[in-house]
Amino acid sequence: MVAHPRIVVRRAVSADLEALGALARLSAGTLGRQHYSDRELAVAVEELAVIDPALIEDGTLYVAVSAGCIVGCGGWSRRAGRVAGSVGRQDLAPLVEEAGAKDVGAAASLRAFFIHPGYARRGIAGQLFRRCRDAAKLDGFRRMSVLASATAKPAYLHFGFSELGETVLRFADGVELVSYRMSLNLA
Repeated sequence: MVAHPRIVVRRAVSADLEALGALARLSAGTLGRQHYSDRELAVAVEELAVIDPALIEDGTLYVAVSAGCIVGCGGWSRRAGRVAGSVGRQDLAPLVEEAGAKDVGAAASLRAFFIHPGYARRGIAGQLFRRCRDAAKLDGFRRMSVLASATAKPAYLHFGFSELGETVLRFADGVELVSYRMSLNLA
């Protein structure tokens, strides 16, 4: 067995954006092959494998680094939007607490989870998830939600999320991607 360098999790910074974009495209395009067709993957990579800079600005996006390279990322959001890209574009999605929604049970959204294919199934997503979960709890949220791909759904079930139902993301070129609405109680 080959020894791998230690993984360090830290907050993402603006200088990480280019590397994060490349990671998102590689992760979605490679790890999704078991669940999606080539056409669906092409759309997913183009439309959904996008890092929302607001997550960095809000301080809620984390990166996993090994030997100086970003090998994973994941974040959470206080904002209303659930996905980046054109399907979820909300340029200035309001903060949940601005409307008092956090007090009535609004959920923090888990977002932008991408793992380098060479580092998949090594616990990196779990480390990133725990960091996000703990930060959202500390911020006062009692629930967390995620819109999961078929690729990510098993991991979120493992983390304790419950599936609420399927939803279909529709794109201009007629491609439809099945995703799963999921929720986790943080209390």
